[in-house]
Parts: sequence; structure tokens; C-alpha cells
Amino acid sequence: MKTLVTSTNWEGMPCTLRYDSGKPVAVGDVVGQLVVKGGSAPHHCGSTGYVYTDQGQRYASVINARWTEDFEPRSYVTQYRQGYRKTPRSRNYTFDDNWEFYWSANIDPTGEHGYSKSDACMICHGYARRQEQNLGDEFQWRVVPSPDHY
Repeated sequence: MKTLVTSTNWEGMPCTLRYDSGKPVAVGDVVGQLVVKGGSAPHHCGSTGYVYTDQGQRYASVINARWTEDFEPRSYVTQYRQGYRKTPRSRNYTFDDNWEFYWSANIDPTGEHGYSKSDACMICHGYARRQEQNLGDEFQWRVVPSPDHY
């Protein structure tokens, strides 16, 4: 089974690199004289992202491909997890994979029942940043897009 070329864009959205035909790009695909090795989704709103080949990094358009978001988010969610010390004298915290819900911002393009996509993302990042400053190293915070409203 082939490994698809996937990455996360600047908004935290999971993306897949797809040819202009809509077919997903896979690691090992040969396009002209280039062999696909991986890729990186756009890192800011004006970027088109990159594809990594055996001959170096190229714009995705060089292989007639583009990055597409895997789903349209309906909200952004701020999550946290609390760390624990393995011993009372330990300075570092250890974290498990259990993320807890903290806050969400629903997306509504009309603005009647939520926020624009970019506003929802920024609001959740603002909450996460504020909590990081208030609570210190014992907690980790992240913002993830969600296909559901909360």
C-alpha cells in the first residue's frame, strides 16, 4: 500500500497533496524525472506548499499538484493536557496522549451563529496562549480544527 503525501497547513488543517486530476500524490510516484519523497502544506495564506523530490524541494505546481484540506472545519477547539512529575523532585513534566476539551469557536460564514474561519482559529489560539501564560509548564495547550460544532 502506498503512503499518501500529507501535511498540516498554517491553520492546523490536515491536508493531502493531490494532482490536478484529483488523484492523491503518493510517496514514490514518478513525475517526469522527479521521484516524490514527501511534502509540506502551505505555511501561510499566500503559500502554495512544497513537494519533496529526489532532486530537492519544489513548488507543488511543478508536478501539477496542489494541497487540499481533508475536511471543512465547523469549529476550532482549544484543548489541554495536564502533566505530572514522575518523582516529587523531578523538574520536568511528563504528558500522556489524553487531551481534554477547554473551549471552542464555531464557524459560520454568515456570522449569525459563530465566527469566520480565521477569527475562530485566532480566538482559540488566543485562549490557548493566555492559559499558557497563566498556568505555566504543568499544562500543554493546542488548537485543532473539528468537523463538528460544539
